[in-house]
Amino acid sequence: MLEKIREAMRSENIDWLVVFSKDPHLSEYTARCDKYREAVSGFTGSAGTVVISENEAYLWTDMRYHLQASIELKDSGIFLMKYGLPSVPSMADFLCEHIWDGQTLAFDLMTVSASRYRELKKRLPATVDIVDAHKLLRSCVEMPKRSFGEIVPVPDEMSGKSIAEKLDALRRMISKRYVNDESYTYVLSDLMSQMWLLNIRGCDIEYVPVAYSYTMITAYDVTVFVSRKSLSDEAKEKLQDQGINIKEYSTFYESLKDIATDVVLADPQFNNCRVLLQALDEGIFRECDDTVLIPKALKNDAEIKGMKSAHLKDAVTMIRFIKAVKEMAG
Repeated sequence: MLEKIREAMRSENIDWLVVFSKDPHLSEYTARCDKYREAVSGFTGSAGTVVISENEAYLWTDMRYHLQASIELKDSGIFLMKYGLPSVPSMADFLCEHIWDGQTLAFDLMTVSASRYRELKKRLPATVDIVDAHKLLRSCVEMPKRSFGEIVPVPDEMSGKSIAEKLDALRRMISKRYVNDESYTYVLSDLMSQMWLLNIRGCDIEYVPVAYSYTMITAYDVTVFVSRKSLSDEAKEKLQDQGINIKEYSTFYESLKDIATDVVLADPQFNNCRVLLQALDEGIFRECDDTVLIPKALKNDAEIKGMKSAHLKDAVTMIRFIKAVKEMAG
């Protein structure tokens, strides 16, 4: 695998390749189709970053995975960087120390946040060229196609607030904190935030109830980009009743080119750099904080009731499991 990647790097005049663990939504847990770092390295932990040069390859991971990575990287040609130990530099520090003037650094722009991209670009020599490795990785690593599961609505009595109430609060906060009289487009990429805001749930990532989606919000309308055929009739009706435009997930990046507002508002920590590059280049990007605009951590009465119910069900299931194990052991 490494030699195939290096051959592709040589053909593209790429000196350094970084393979991150994230998907285009910067999710902590990803579907099989986005596990390029795992496919390249053989390391199956949820967190890690691979760096490949002409002669060397490294994998950074934190203390949770030092032992696992040591086993899985054996004979791979990839050196383990045990991040968290005093003697081990961060990946960014390492790159800044080893990349020469005039060299080319590549990574998939959809797998790194805009804030991390800006930090790297600022720290590296101005003569270092940063290019997109999206096509290179896909030409070297065969992965399954992205799949989309059913999207269902969450009843208002379970969410505690309707979509309209959440959108109204969001727009009031945007006007209060981030814009004056300018027109704006707020871009939301984080999957869990969108599920909370739009009162829907999906099953596109194993064990995480989310659906692949992007959302654009202005002062007057909302557009959500999802797999249209995956929307249940109930979810589609609920979104349309709220006046939400529904577009195909695959059209999102083309739609970014058509944004005509004065300001593109987004959190650079939760949007990949490809989402925001055009707005950055045009000087219309304005940074915001998703955790302020999407207060999903502040639970209302209905959500607290649901959490308590979930804990009770979990406890009953765990007790039954322990009882069954003891009976089998006895």
